[in-house]
This record gives sequence, C-alpha cells and structure tokens, in this order.
Amino acid sequence: MSSKIYRIGTRGSPLALAQTNIVIQQLQAIYSSLVFQVVPIKTTGDIITDQSLADIGGKALFAKEIEQALINKEIDFAVHSLKDLETSLPEALQIGCVLAREEPFDVLISYNSLSISGLAKGATVGTCSPRRAAQLSFYRPDLNIVPMRGNVGTRLNKLIKGDVDAIVLALAGLKRLGIWDNSTIKGYDDLQAVVLSVDEMLPAVGQGALAIECRRNDTEVKFLLQKINDSVTEICTRAERAMLFELGGDCRTPIGAYAVFKNERELELSGMINLYHEKATGTLDDPEALGREVANLLLEKF
Repeated sequence: MSSKIYRIGTRGSPLALAQTNIVIQQLQAIYSSLVFQVVPIKTTGDIITDQSLADIGGKALFAKEIEQALINKEIDFAVHSLKDLETSLPEALQIGCVLAREEPFDVLISYNSLSISGLAKGATVGTCSPRRAAQLSFYRPDLNIVPMRGNVGTRLNKLIKGDVDAIVLALAGLKRLGIWDNSTIKGYDDLQAVVLSVDEMLPAVGQGALAIECRRNDTEVKFLLQKINDSVTEICTRAERAMLFELGGDCRTPIGAYAVFKNERELELSGMINLYHEKATGTLDDPEALGREVANLLLEKF
C-alpha cells in the first residue's frame, strides 16, 4: 500500500479520540505504511449540552456534522459509537465495518452502594438515557432520576460535587479511557462501581461496538475497512439494529437489545421497549429476520 493519508472524522471528546486511536492501531497493524490523520469535528450534540437530547433531536446530533463532512469528502471515513448512529443512514453512506465489541454492560457508580437495591431511599441518580431511567425506576420506583449530559469526566465530577448520589455509565467507555480497573475507577478512589447484569440493565442497541462509516461508492476505503471487521459483532448488531428499525421508537422511547451467539448456527436476541421484554432465537445468516421477529413480539405487547 502507498503512504496515502486517510482523514478520519470523529467527535473531539476524550472518549471519541480514544476510540479513534483504537481503530488506527488496528489498521496500522495491517497497513504499517499508511498514514492516518484525525479530524475532530464538533457536532450539535457536543455544542448544546444544557438540553436533553430528546428535546433537540436525539443521538443523531452526534453524527450529523460528521456525516456531512464525509459526504462532502472532507474526511475519508468516520468513527462512531454504533449506538449513536441512526438505523437509516444517508443514502450515500454505509457502515464499512464494526470492530470487535467491548463489553456492552452498564456500570452503577456511587459512594456507598454496589447495587441498585443498595441505593438510599429517594437517592438521586443522573442519566440522560430513557432506557437506563426506565429500568432503574422499575427496580426502584422511589429513585429520583435526573437528566445528566456531558462526557465521562464531567459526569464523574458532578457525582463528586454531590449534584447526584449515583450515575450510570457504559463499561466500554470506562475501559477505552483506561480508567476502569477491576471494579474501581482510576483517579476516583472513593467511588464504588459495579457492573450491572443484562437482567438488571439491558444495554442499548449496539452498545460497546465501534462503527466505521464510509461513502458507499468508495471501494478503496471499503476494502481497507473490511480487514478489521469483526463478523460476530457485525451479525449481533445487525439483529439489534433491525429490531430498533422495526420498532420505530424515538429518542424518548426506552429501548434495549442484546444479541449473542447461542451456538455455531444460532443467534439469540433479547429486546425491550417500555419495560416489555422478549427473546427469540434465529439463524446467523439472517440476523435482520431475528431482529424483526423480536420487534413484532414486543409490538404485540406494546
């Protein structure tokens, strides 16, 4: 390969940059002669931090400007948290690959509890996620769930200042930032953290997965990206995203999903909408059909 420079679009947060570096490391392990230039792009979601995402347009606001830069050929591909990508992408774009999924679970962080049930009566918990809020409220209706936005450091600092009694963050983000260490958070020694099980907190669609978006007609980049595609993660997240698409929920709707390989031939998908849960098994060669099946089961209840 030549020493062509590939421009990678990403948000400018510490986590987004860390995730982009993971992509670069995997690509350079295969293409040592290539040069990759990180192009941080400030999105509407990054600029407007004093309003809930549901009120200003949802998680798509973390991708819109990046996708436009990709369409305009200002960048060659873009790195996203898959959970931030709409199920319907702009016509000119596609997901070029997904990396091997990091653990997709959520983490409860507080000063004095290692479980949801252990939180004090009426404790204030910060989260901007309707999915997390709904599941927390199901187990503990007495909790005071308040909206909280900002990057990982901002949210941890709000907890330290006493703005809230607890927060819920994605384990994948803590690990990628290098601050997760065997149920402790580096630099925050007084905090207690516990990984929540899937039964307690079903993850968001695509949580823990990194997606690389490219132009549909860019065969060179598509070939490049396929070398780091993880087929297991791709199949699982295709099922989850098909479920989300079929449900058609908006950013205010609590929706969760988690797909895993049941064996060498079958895929199992657990789904949730508004605390209604369903689970089904399907074949690996048609994960979208499984996603639609679970969505339809949920819609029958919803």
